[in-house]
Order: sequence, then C-alpha cells, then structure tokens
Amino acid sequence: MRILQALLFTTVIGATIFGTCTSSLDPTIDPASTTDVKPPLLPAAVYYQMVECIDTTCEGGLWRLSADGQSADCIYCLNYPWPRYGEALPAIQSFALSPNKNVVVVVEEAGYSGIRRNDSLTVSTVFSDGTGRIDQAQYGPNQFIADVAWSSDGERLAFVRRSSYSAAASVVEVLDVISQKVITFEEMDAFSWSPNSQQLMLSNVYGRGLYTASAKTGVTRTLLLAEEGTVVHTPAWSPDGTEIAYVQSLSNSPERQDRLLVTDLALSQTTVITQCEGERIQWLDWSPNGQWLAFSTWEAGSEILQPAKLYVVDRSTWRTRFLASEVRKGEWSSSSGALLLVPDGCPASLRWLLLNTGEMKSQDTPAPVCNLDW
Repeated sequence: MRILQALLFTTVIGATIFGTCTSSLDPTIDPASTTDVKPPLLPAAVYYQMVECIDTTCEGGLWRLSADGQSADCIYCLNYPWPRYGEALPAIQSFALSPNKNVVVVVEEAGYSGIRRNDSLTVSTVFSDGTGRIDQAQYGPNQFIADVAWSSDGERLAFVRRSSYSAAASVVEVLDVISQKVITFEEMDAFSWSPNSQQLMLSNVYGRGLYTASAKTGVTRTLLLAEEGTVVHTPAWSPDGTEIAYVQSLSNSPERQDRLLVTDLALSQTTVITQCEGERIQWLDWSPNGQWLAFSTWEAGSEILQPAKLYVVDRSTWRTRFLASEVRKGEWSSSSGALLLVPDGCPASLRWLLLNTGEMKSQDTPAPVCNLDW
C-alpha cells in the first residue's frame, strides 16, 4: 500500500445519512432465537480474564477456554490472599492475542498495600499455552494501559497509555517486541493499525484531527482536520487500506450527537454512514474481510454510563442494524462470519452472532468470563 500523503477532508454537515442509531431501523434479535448449542461449538479457543475469591484466597489471571466450552486452563495466573483494608489486588488491565494466535500480550497491574504504593504496570508476552514469559516494558504508578493491539505482522504492539491525573497526558505507544524499542506519540488517545503494519492512524486527545504515523520512524502527518464546532475521534482503518472509519461529534452539543463517517482515501470523499442522537459511539472495528463494520454506543447526557448497545453496518449497502444491548464491543472471528459479544459485566456464558443468518448462539462457561478474545 502506498504511503499516504497529508490530506485534508471536509464533511458536509447536511450530507445524506444512510441510517440512525435506533433499534427501530431493525429490531434487535429476538432472545427466543438464541440457540444453546452442544459442543463442539467455538470456531477458535476463547481467552478471558477472571477473578474469583473463595474463603481466604483469590484466583485470577488469563484463562484459555476449551473448544467445547466445558473447561479452562490458566495461562497467566494470579494467586493471592484476600485483600485487607487499603490494599489493591494485582490485576490484568488488558490483553491481546497475536495474529498467529501463538502469543498473548498481558498488561498486569501490581497492586499496592496501604501507603506503600506499588501499582506499577508490566507489559509481558507469553505463549498462548502458558509457557514462557518475556517482560517487554514496565511503567510507574498511576498509569493505565488500554486498547492493546498487535500489528498484522506480529512484530509490534501499540497501546494507549493514560495518566490517572490528566486526560491530556494520554499517549499512544508502539513497542517493538524484538528490540523492545518504544516510540511515543504525545497527546493521542486512539489508534488503528494499517493493514501492512507500517503505519498507524491516530486521533488527538482534543479531537482536532486524525493523523498518519510511521511505526518505524514516528514521523506524523495530518490526514484530516475537524470542522469548526466538531471533534473527530475513534479511527478504524479498513482491512484493504482504502478507507478510514471514524466518529464526528458536535463539540458544543450538551447531549452529544455522534456521526459515523467513512472516508475513501484515494478519492478524498467522505460518507455519513449513520447518525446517533443522544448516543456516544465509543468503539469501532471492521471485520477481517471488510464486509462489516461493528460499533457500540453509550447513552449520552448522563453522569452514569448506561448499558451499551452494539450495531453492525453492512459495507455493501451501508445499512445499520441493531444487534444487542449490554454489550461493550465485539471480537471478530478470523473468517468474519461470527462476532463474539463482550458484555458489560462478567457473566458465566458466551454469546456470539452469526452475521449471515442473524442467529445468536450461546454457551455456558465454567466460570465468569470478562474481556474476551479469540
């Protein structure tokens, strides 16, 4: 894919909108259509976080669920006594499977005891069967790492690192897992890898624009500037590298009005895909084959976050379909045919949607499941 030049795009506020973020466009999948299936059921092994405290001890970490969903093996284990007052438990902040599914990156928070703060973060890579561990990087207290993602060639990791004291201190970092070299992009709060692993699409913490950056040199170029009265954020590069999806929000609207937009990078043309009245788009992801674009929303205008809603857009028609409630995001299967639902809480079950048929499948699990990947 050719190196992108610095381009400026504008979006017509009155442009045709293909859909809205409302369940009236397409009814949610009837719970009665949810199918409980018998093993074998999963297209791939599911990895998940779990914390469970019994009597005086707690067990947590990263677990690998068997293909039949009936058993699980711990590949990154955290065992500790029940916390006392003023203590924080060790915990996994986030994790991500490598493209070949052989390696998992794990971000562990050390926790702390009383006034002896030791809540440092360690970024480690382990084999997906639990053998072998390499500590890649370590950070001091009051840091938070999120949105960990591998480059498609499996050579680099990117993630968002934030300070608990200031949103403006958010940075995107790229870590070479071989050399352990780190490139830091200041005042950036979201990213998306290019399909060839050479570049990232970045969004500014203030919503001023979107930028392309070299994963090797750190050189950054402006791709898109926000219009007056709007902010842009949450970029997602299409799998074929020809389009970029992102969110445009009205910065002066107290109730928030978000639009999902897609820009053709070669033609410099932007299409308004859907408009969300009173909902904030918080997550975007293309299916691996580029046929689908999934996104989730929170209800805007409330100090308390409401249960999230999950939608999917058909790339061939730009039609938006409401899928499910109380779902933070989804994880695509490698074939793009199924979307694993990541819930708000930690239920003792899995749900995934077959996109072509609209059938929802479910499976009970041996323990509560949080933060999934497969």
